[in-house]
Amino acid sequence: PEDAQTQINKAISYFEEIFGFKPYGMWPSEGSVSEEIIKLIAQAGIKWIATDEEILSKSINEKFRVGENLINPSMLYQMYEFEGVKIFFRDRILSDLIGFVYSSWDAQKAVDDFLKRVRSSTTSGIVSVILDGENAWEYYENDGNIFLEKLYGSLQKSKDIKTITFSEYLKQNPYGITLKKIFPGSWINANFSIWIGHEEDNLSWDYLYKVRQELISYQKNNPDKDTSQAWEEIYIAEGSDWNWWYGYEHYTETKDIFDDIYRHHLMSVYLKIG
Repeated sequence: PEDAQTQINKAISYFEEIFGFKPYGMWPSEGSVSEEIIKLIAQAGIKWIATDEEILSKSINEKFRVGENLINPSMLYQMYEFEGVKIFFRDRILSDLIGFVYSSWDAQKAVDDFLKRVRSSTTSGIVSVILDGENAWEYYENDGNIFLEKLYGSLQKSKDIKTITFSEYLKQNPYGITLKKIFPGSWINANFSIWIGHEEDNLSWDYLYKVRQELISYQKNNPDKDTSQAWEEIYIAEGSDWNWWYGYEHYTETKDIFDDIYRHHLMSVYLKIG
């Protein structure tokens, strides 16, 4: 837990250093949430977070879809709250259409389909569309510029759809629906199975735990030594991308390179402390 708190604080400090102000909200890694992590986020002064609709579905035991069809938009298109932190839950279908489907469509047809879906699913509320900021566009014509120009152009002309940031929305609508519990999981299948459970995943966590324990032991025996660089290697090794490639869920030709780099960070902890 103390590493999670450190990761949050380091992220906030880095953001502030770059942009000159403290972030109002944050996207937890892989949209991963739990009651414990939201409490840490609240302590850090973050006002809002966002994650996937399936987390909300399992938190309130409410089904939102039959197949791809949304049957309860009024509940999904709301702002919620837990431990003082406001939470937005993304429309998974709309987000995934942009992320994985529209790249193979004619840009104008894709935009028309997107707006039609938004209009047919709701007359009010906040529709959260969230996807990886970098991954989608390499598959689109002209790196997505044509699609995005048509999409934002259509939204700008629209009389019934208004684009808004979460921070702007929160300032206009300060009260959310209180949640009694939060189902722990990520934006992929509302669980953490990508990162833990497979033999490779578990072994990588075991290695990380072993190295971290030995760093703590070294620190206790050498209280006068500066271990900040060694801890930095631990924090890097805790990142979600390493275990994305371990296990059977995902494959890349550079898997061995990821493995080498991950092990390099663990080895570096020992090198940094001599």
